[in-house]
Amino acid sequence: MPQFLLYALFGSVLIVLCSFLSAHADRYIDFCIATGLSIFALAGGLLLWPVTFLHPTTMDWSFYRADLALGLDPLRLCRWVSSAHWRLSVLTVAYNCIPLVLAVQYVAERSTLLLRACILGGLLALPFYSLFPAVGPAHALAGYPSAAIALTAVGDAPRNCMPSMHLAWALLLAWNATSLPFRLFGWVFVGLTVLATIGLGEHYYIDLIAAVPFSYLVQKLAYRWHRMKQCSRPAPCV
Repeated sequence: MPQFLLYALFGSVLIVLCSFLSAHADRYIDFCIATGLSIFALAGGLLLWPVTFLHPTTMDWSFYRADLALGLDPLRLCRWVSSAHWRLSVLTVAYNCIPLVLAVQYVAERSTLLLRACILGGLLALPFYSLFPAVGPAHALAGYPSAAIALTAVGDAPRNCMPSMHLAWALLLAWNATSLPFRLFGWVFVGLTVLATIGLGEHYYIDLIAAVPFSYLVQKLAYRWHRMKQCSRPAPCV
């Protein structure tokens, strides 16, 4: 979380700097967006702590068994990533830099639909984290297979696995990109995020599977929100 917040701060600074360098940007709106990006990243972490307090045990073992039932073992990819320092470093950056990627894409394309989708996704994920509390194999299964239990006590690690918002945000970035370079980069970033979420032991495969329909629903709701805002303006809605 500290690295995620740090990248959010970098993204906020980037938005403000680019706003002052641009002759066409609305600096007040950009300042609000830049401030909101860092606040949203900080608030997201703070809102997860009540979930941690309410759920001292988690469903990690159930999620791990679901992965194995699909023929997928997240611990295998974790071992492969951790066996090379460069892989670990690259995927750690990919896992935490989503706020900065969002800021770069906003500065280049100024998509308010993208912003609305990312905000809505983060808010809608919170109830699921309470319904399906889990922390990821790196936190819950470090001692496996020395112990096999249905519910895992994992201390104060955040319960933010199901669905994977890292993959959801990466998908929303790719879906909302309007230029070819950002579309191409967006799908490369989706691939890196898949490797990072599993390879760093922060998620299970089942979390990523759930993130796809969740992201699709978020995109549809964000588009409706976006259209309502457009149609509420004095100009004709087209």
